[in-house]
Amino acid sequence: MNHTYKESKKKQIHNEYILADLRKLEFKPKSFDAILCLEVIEHLTKEEGYGLIKKMEKWARKKIIITNSKWLSLSRRVRL
Repeated sequence: MNHTYKESKKKQIHNEYILADLRKLEFKPKSFDAILCLEVIEHLTKEEGYGLIKKMEKWARKKIIITNSKWLSLSRRVRL
């Protein structure tokens, strides 16, 4: 388990924590105002990355922010 996760949970910084494989996560549509996907996409296969983006499009009410450390280009822009 990640040290930062443990420390945050110990300090009760958030009300709820989910530690899971993001490729298997499911949420109800429009569950979040915004979704931050920071430094994750480049660690997935191309198919997994596009699948995650499609899921995020369903989960987000307003916006999705994606960053990656390898400056990979996505072949389409995500607009809600």
